[in-house]
Amino acid sequence: MLLTGQGLNTALEDAYFLGRALAEGGGITDTALQRFRSSRAERMVPIIARANEQGQSVYRKDAETAAANLKPPQEYEDYCYGIELEPLSRLAGATSAVS
Repeated sequence: MLLTGQGLNTALEDAYFLGRALAEGGGITDTALQRFRSSRAERMVPIIARANEQGQSVYRKDAETAAANLKPPQEYEDYCYGIELEPLSRLAGATSAVS
């Protein structure tokens, strides 16, 4: 996925995984929504933690420390932006609404 801003990236990922859960779960069901929540939780925990760290560093009085903390480590960038997604249209029985 291209670097477009982490909020936008995670929103697009959420849309993809929600579509996938609904396609695999036969529509909007409690099971499909739980599958979606479970599929996102593990990935989002480190992203949310890093966003909180960055937010706290921005409001520190020491500008040099704040600036140093804004650039995420390379492994974090790789984690956030290196996700590979398969087309939803490849799912068995996918409808055109989620393709």
